[in-house]
Amino acid sequence: MLTKIRGMLLSDDIDQQDYKFMKAQCDENILRLEAELKELKNSVSSKLDLTTLVDEALIRLERIT
Repeated sequence: MLTKIRGMLLSDDIDQQDYKFMKAQCDENILRLEAELKELKNSVSSKLDLTTLVDEALIRLERIT
């Protein structure tokens, strides 16, 4: 999106004020999405209990032998 609005600015389809406004909106959207991504990563990592996974793997290995 930023590339598109830069192109619009360079081709004089929009003026500098419009560019700044549109860029600010894109930057806000990027920040919001990055925050959501960080929240999702934290959520996934907190749900991933390695101790339980290792215990289950060991139980299954004992059953095989």
